[in-house]
Amino acid sequence: MVYRRDIAKEVFGTDDPTAVGEKVKDWAAMKQTAEELKQKGYYAFASYADTFRLYGNNISNSWVKDGDTKVTVDPMIMQWINDSKEWLDAGYLNPTVKGQWNDDWNKAMGSQSKVFAFLFPAWGIDFTLKPNWDGEDGVWGGVTNPPQEYNWGGGSYIHVATGTDNPEHAKDIILAMTAKKDNLLKISRITQTLQIQNPVCRKQQTMMLHMVQNSLADRTHSSTLHQLLKTSRSHHFPLTIRDVWS
Repeated sequence: MVYRRDIAKEVFGTDDPTAVGEKVKDWAAMKQTAEELKQKGYYAFASYADTFRLYGNNISNSWVKDGDTKVTVDPMIMQWINDSKEWLDAGYLNPTVKGQWNDDWNKAMGSQSKVFAFLFPAWGIDFTLKPNWDGEDGVWGGVTNPPQEYNWGGGSYIHVATGTDNPEHAKDIILAMTAKKDNLLKISRITQTLQIQNPVCRKQQTMMLHMVQNSLADRTHSSTLHQLLKTSRSHHFPLTIRDVWS
């Protein structure tokens, strides 16, 4: 989750990620925080659609069970519907923003918006928020914890075709790209992303945080990245083998 630091300072008296994280640590805390924001003229989130993944990623049952043709609506989805109506009626969401990936949602990321936070994936910072932000640098910050765990799915993977003529070479390539410490650190230096291998994550985090904090060009996103690095699980591999081995 990313939030407006200027709004946090005005409403909460601090923009510290840890302090703000406490105010959004679960739905009960988030609701109290939404009321605080409303009293100051702000919305917690842009749209009811913004919160869907938090509920949808925590369902207990499949939508359709094997051998059945009936769609089962998990109670968590009904909870999202009920909570969305409650939050809209209470004024915690912007009623003019209908869903996501539309003009109103994009404008809600601008400097004139009254929206406090967005529940993005890691790539949402550069590819969604940044193109729509028209204000000063350094206004957005990051929080390690949303009110509920969620994900956006996707990812990048390395596969070997069935029947390949060179299984041992393919194995070597996969291990080099996913299990060799030096290569994983090199990928992080080049792309500023974390890979899925936990043993090197701590070193990656420290290295990448120092890279960002020491770069004036990246100063805008240093607070956001600081928090994202704590929870990143895996990202893309936008590299060729030559990039890693060169």
